Amino acid sequence: LPGKMAYNLYASWKTLIPTLVDAHLKYSARTHGRPLPELCPVISACANSGCVQRRFSMVCLFFDRKQLIY
Repeated sequence: LPGKMAYNLYASWKTLIPTLVDAHLKYSARTHGRPLPELCPVISACANSGCVQRRFSMVCLFFDRKQLIY
């Protein structure tokens, strides 16, 4: 049976995935049948200089390549 850690992980994904749906649909509509554009290697959602800084590295798998995002 799943433990507390598995339930916490499930809850995290359950919260995150709905926030990605709109962005994914827009991305799919914009890129369907077209070469994918290169991304900026640094992505930030910070709207002002007072944000708490956190860094993550992520490998993005595209149809035509993989790219490391910081």
